[in-house]
This record gives sequence, C-alpha cells and structure tokens, in this order.
Amino acid sequence: MHVDITTHMARAKRHAVFVVVPRFNLTTLITMIETMRIANYLAPEPMFSWDIVSFDGPEVVASNGMATAVDTDYGSLTPADFVFVLGSWGTENYENTALLTWLRKRARAGETVCGVELGSYIVARAGLLDSKPATIHWSWLSGFRESFDRVDVHECLFTIDGKTITCAGGLAGVDLMLRLIETISDRGFSGALAAPLLPHP
Repeated sequence: MHVDITTHMARAKRHAVFVVVPRFNLTTLITMIETMRIANYLAPEPMFSWDIVSFDGPEVVASNGMATAVDTDYGSLTPADFVFVLGSWGTENYENTALLTWLRKRARAGETVCGVELGSYIVARAGLLDSKPATIHWSWLSGFRESFDRVDVHECLFTIDGKTITCAGGLAGVDLMLRLIETISDRGFSGALAAPLLPHP
C-alpha cells in the first residue's frame, strides 16, 4: 500500500516539521498530527501548520510496510517552532550526517527539537541530549542508556527540558501534543481537545 503524506497548507501561528526515517511508526505520526488538526478545528483560527520531510528520499517505508511519499526539500524549509524526529525499529543503527548537522542548526536557531520513539537516538547522536533528561520507547531503555551515558534516561511518557523534548512514541505522542497545546493555550482548551481523542466506552 502507498500513502502520500506530503503537505500543502498555509502557515499557521505555530509551525512544526516532522522528520521521518525508514521504518518510522506511521501510527505515531498520524496521531500527533490528528491532535493538531483537531486543535485547528476547535480554535477560532488555525493554531498549527506542519511539514513532513525525509533525508532518505521521496518515499520512505514505515514500520508497517506502507510506502510513504514525503517531501525531501528540507533545505528550503522556513523556521519552525517544533521539529519532531520520528524513528522506530532499526533507528538505533541509523546514521545520517546531513540530518544531524541540520538538527544542530535548528537547535542553535532556537527551535524546539523532539525525539519521538527511537528518534531519540538521532537527537542524542546530534549531541542535543547531553546532560539532559530524556526518554525513549520502554523496550529500548537499557540499550539507550548504554549508548549515551551522558544522557539522564527516564522511563516515562515524555520529557521536556526547555527546547529539548523526547517522547516514548505510540499514544504517548498524543499526551505530549496535549501538553504542548496546554502550554500555548490553556488547560480548558487542552481538556476540550482531549475528548475527541479518547476512545468511547
């Protein structure tokens, strides 16, 4: 099955860039974007816009085997408020110098960088998690600790340390997005937003 997740949307007040690598978790990506989409629907004006890009070509195969069309023109991306790096199986061995350099540049520019699921490996390799709290999918906690002894690794849904964030992935991505929305709006709006995202009895 082939999925096209390239985006063509007007820039909103806050902009996010999702960077996906081979075998990323498509469900995590979709649920994080869905949280922003519902926020846009409920707010008086759109709160978020986003781009989805890859440093690995115009088509990336997700962990569920779906071939996914993405944008590759990362060099022309405008500044963003959030950069989310999504990786899953195999990302513990993934290396891409261009991506690491790009992430360091974005962090120096003051953008918030977030490693999602095994995307935390990439953010750590960029040196952005040194001496900071971080998390990762629970099944890779031990290996992550061994690989990055300068990172303060925790078993939790997500960590936020200034402009550096990590997230365990899966449905924890929704929890993270709700927290971020709460910080830029208010708790009441975040609560109203959570209702459509929660499973019905």
